[in-house]
Amino acid sequence: MAPSSNVIQDRVAEFLQRFPPFSLLEPAERAEIAARVSIRYVKAGTVLFREGTPPGDEFYVVRQGSVEVYEEGPPRQLVDVCDEGDVFGVRAHVAREPYLATAAAVDECLLYVIPVAAAQPLLKKSARVALYFAAAFAAGRPHQRRRSGASLAGGRLPREGPVPVPFLNDTIVLNATKKVLTCPAEETIREAAVAMTEHGFGSIVIADGANTPVGILTDRDLRSKVVTGLHAADEPVSAIMSRPVKTVRAGITLAEAMIEMVRQKVHHLCVTADGTDGSEVTGLISDHDLLLVQGFNPAIMIKEARKTASLPQLASIREKAEELLAKYLEPDVGALYVAGTVSAVTDAIVQRLVELHAAAVGPPPRGFAWLALGSLGREEQLLRTDQDHALVYEGEPDEAVAAWFRRLAGFVSDGLAACGFAPDSGGVSASSPDWCRSLPEWKETLRRWVERPDDHDILLATVFLDYRPVAGDAALARELTRFLYEEIARTEIFLARLAENALSTPPPLSFFRNLVVERNGEHKDEFDLKVRAMIPLADAARVLSLDHELAGENSTIRRYQRLAALETGHRELYEEAALAYEILMKVRARFGLRQRDSGRYIDPEALNKLERQTLRNIFAAVKELQDVLRVRFPAGRVR
Repeated sequence: MAPSSNVIQDRVAEFLQRFPPFSLLEPAERAEIAARVSIRYVKAGTVLFREGTPPGDEFYVVRQGSVEVYEEGPPRQLVDVCDEGDVFGVRAHVAREPYLATAAAVDECLLYVIPVAAAQPLLKKSARVALYFAAAFAAGRPHQRRRSGASLAGGRLPREGPVPVPFLNDTIVLNATKKVLTCPAEETIREAAVAMTEHGFGSIVIADGANTPVGILTDRDLRSKVVTGLHAADEPVSAIMSRPVKTVRAGITLAEAMIEMVRQKVHHLCVTADGTDGSEVTGLISDHDLLLVQGFNPAIMIKEARKTASLPQLASIREKAEELLAKYLEPDVGALYVAGTVSAVTDAIVQRLVELHAAAVGPPPRGFAWLALGSLGREEQLLRTDQDHALVYEGEPDEAVAAWFRRLAGFVSDGLAACGFAPDSGGVSASSPDWCRSLPEWKETLRRWVERPDDHDILLATVFLDYRPVAGDAALARELTRFLYEEIARTEIFLARLAENALSTPPPLSFFRNLVVERNGEHKDEFDLKVRAMIPLADAARVLSLDHELAGENSTIRRYQRLAALETGHRELYEEAALAYEILMKVRARFGLRQRDSGRYIDPEALNKLERQTLRNIFAAVKELQDVLRVRFPAGRVR
């Protein structure tokens, strides 16, 4: 017997629930869509719609099989390959214009066909779903892909303006104490006090038979009401407990908890299943908990780092910074703010290590600048990856002076290692003579890189040129930058070689179904997020920023934002690149926190459909950026 229409509808709804944008819908809304779905079988080679034709009254979801979307050309250009769960054929309806590509079945396919009329009410009701449909993956021209990038990642659209910087207390969600000591109202004060002592608790919640709170007894109550003789230890706890209990929901923020305690004049908040005193106790928040959480305030961390003389304490502060990162990622705080906060803590640790060395051996023999390189130089080091740093000192070269600064660098490097930052495997460290030089020596090095760059020089330049002064005299770093731009203006070859290097890692656009993974070694079958996606974006931003002489702007995201303002013809591309890099920073941080490593390598199987599509969009943006570099810095300028 054939299955009933209700059974088919339930199967369709169950399938759609697994994939965006249908996963963003309420169950009733999803069921409404499923009821309107028709199922279509098509043979390999069947054309679903053709480039240039007006849109019909339906769009598609792949249930089984795969569909190619391509521009007919000539030459024929593959745009995407859609497989299970992919949505295609939407863009033309959203834009109200003909299809920009042709869609044809690669093999036998089972498609869910959805009437546009069924989706239109949901587009008006749900902004998230509307943004997602606007993405129109399969017929995605660049401007459509840019519109989708923010919604796919849960971020903002460029036209919505800057995201306001949140206050720390507004973002940190408190994790209530799971272990809550409870007792019935008829238990004696003595029995309750003994239980509190045995378990090391400062309070006990008095609960009824359904484990709903009716009162709370604290150490303060025992001191003020029992030890003073006002009540006997044999009386029931109900005689001295505080009531009613102040209850809150789970997931309350630090700011909300602080306000509630002040308003209610209490020192404890009882967390219950629904936030009321009529539901089961699930946790407890004390004013002591709030004090502990306040230690996650970056201003407090920086203050502690600047005054401590203890390496373990500095390590503890950086550990807190990583915990803070996890808390910031949960409410989806902007990556620039998160990166700036975490970098400020790391900077404070470096500055304190420099001060501790001077306190131990005496002041430095000359003025100097400690330069953060790489991701820390760009203020993008969310996790504790390896160290990259250099040092410039004023005056002419002097071996005794250089040796003093190399010892300083060794002390700082050891301190950073104690805080979880591994020394750079390539030896990029101010403790090495190659990275600890006088100002004239650094100028000569920069002149050589710019005038006669070989492959090794370009590699070193990509590491060094994101330098940022962290400790010492920042004027030395500014003088280096001034000199660098003077040298770059005298020749075309340096930027051309940097562009050539930026083009050396093409995005894996031809791999539509699977991400390109490592083929062997420790990370076999894992995807290298840093090399495949982040470095191409950072390299392109560096070259273009140097071309525009954007001195003092190291952040990849801010570089693209500045470029968008300067080059209106590429404004949307640069805005997309800024958003793409922000997404990648967060993806890497989330995986790194989950895996307890740098987050560089990720298991493709751990990505959901939405994350995979987001990466596809990012790869397409990288390709467009590299096309810009090819036009601006043609290969003929390299030699």
